[in-house]
Amino acid sequence: FLDEYAEFIMNGGTVESNKTLDQTASFGGGAFYVREGTLKINYGTIRNNSSTKGGAIYNSSYGKTIITGGKITNNTTAGDEQRGKAIFHSCEYGKNAVLKIGGSANIELTSDVKNEILLTVENTSEDRVIATASDGVVLTKNDMAKIKLSNEGFYLKLEDNKIKLTKIKGEEDETKTVYFGYDVNG
Repeated sequence: FLDEYAEFIMNGGTVESNKTLDQTASFGGGAFYVREGTLKINYGTIRNNSSTKGGAIYNSSYGKTIITGGKITNNTTAGDEQRGKAIFHSCEYGKNAVLKIGGSANIELTSDVKNEILLTVENTSEDRVIATASDGVVLTKNDMAKIKLSNEGFYLKLEDNKIKLTKIKGEEDETKTVYFGYDVNG
């Protein structure tokens, strides 16, 4: 539990087989609950953890999680809804949450993107895969519309059920697709 500006840096080892005891809680983080602290993962393995949200990591609206390496695998969430088996990144109560995934890290998306995500990508390169849909999940244009990129000179494109980083060409070569939509329920 990282709160009050606490910082945890993981440079190796394994964090495994942890779970939150209250399986009805509105928060989570089987291995790490980042409230007002900072979690940095440079290397190591986080596996076989479980919670209601964020089987491995719950990054709250005030937390900061920076991942540059390591492996997050085989974590689970309780209930019928898949709420971030690996990472649940919350912006429900504010826009101060930070989630940075860089280095050789690759995100696996396990369900539809429900809230807007702002990505900052380190070590940018053309056609680098930023996210891959897990088995049975199909990424849509609506999912793409919710993912924003803070890196200048690049944009995200959906290709083969993967989100790739693409360099913006000169104006004469540039093609942009803009999607508009609305929620019929308000």
